[in-house]
Amino acid sequence: MRAKVWFILIVIIFGFLFSMVVHSENSSYDWFFSFIDEDPNSAYGYASDICSITLNVDISGYSYRVAGSRGEYQVFLYIKNLLSEWGFDVKIHEFDFINWDIGEEPFIKATFGNETTVERIYPLHYTFSTPTEGLNTTIGVLPLPQVFMEGPLPDDIKEVWDKTNVSGKIVLREVRSNSDWFLEFENKLRKEKPLAVMYTWAIFHNFPMFFSSTGGRRDILKELRLPAFWISKSLADKIIDAWQENSTIRAFVQIPIDERPGKVRNIIASIREEDTSKTILITAHYDSVMTGGLADNAAGVAECLELARVLSRAISEGYYTPPINITLYSSQQRKLAWWGHSNSMLTIWIL
Repeated sequence: MRAKVWFILIVIIFGFLFSMVVHSENSSYDWFFSFIDEDPNSAYGYASDICSITLNVDISGYSYRVAGSRGEYQVFLYIKNLLSEWGFDVKIHEFDFINWDIGEEPFIKATFGNETTVERIYPLHYTFSTPTEGLNTTIGVLPLPQVFMEGPLPDDIKEVWDKTNVSGKIVLREVRSNSDWFLEFENKLRKEKPLAVMYTWAIFHNFPMFFSSTGGRRDILKELRLPAFWISKSLADKIIDAWQENSTIRAFVQIPIDERPGKVRNIIASIREEDTSKTILITAHYDSVMTGGLADNAAGVAECLELARVLSRAISEGYYTPPINITLYSSQQRKLAWWGHSNSMLTIWIL
């Protein structure tokens, strides 16, 4: 991973700086490589720091660094403080956005006859909260075929679904990529209105439970305001085994989400020069989904931070004078959003 981060970093930085360096008063750019070689792990360290903040529940809770969470705010402070230390003129732009946070560990307590299992669960990105008192109800299972196939549900599986009423229950959905099966599932939820949805992989054990942006508020989940979360494959197998033996399975689920109107922030950090006639833009959003977010996008942020560090040092020590204005823009700005929600952006402006 270090090698990949550094290869991308050097390509981006060198390509970005080359045209400016060769036109500067000091045409040699040996300083550029010496600054990087002097601290070969700096970009990796920024990415590692961001992920460490994200995964530390004492700092970020259990909402990682989704936009509007405490983890996102702590990473905002980390970036802002670095830029200030490096001599950038830092300004903050706040705007209204949802604040969404999970302060206590979300969990499920599942009971199969005389056996009780308590496990951590993994809520979907921006999912809805369970009631304050939690959800306490039975589990309904909608099985899938043992092997993947195209087309609608086989008749034997469809018959089981038709006989299973999930109204008022927590429904277990195994995940396979078949749009016909998903549409069938969606129609059943709309008709019978369960209380929550829990997901597991249909075949994979020990597979990461990663979620796409705004996954908890898409399609039927948003329409019915259903809490949604992932459980381990091992727990799902226990539930399915008990269901096949016609046992009643009960569950208590707690997802204590604090959701309210709030603020998110852009960072505008500048080193001013006279020529503002040209603009180069380099960006990397610093929020993430419900993961540590190394690739999405701590690595990109680290590359931008390293670029800012090298530039600020080169300017302050007289190795380099940029011919045009340099502004680093670290943003949650909705105008730059992907997938219809805000993204925290880290941007270098050359104005």
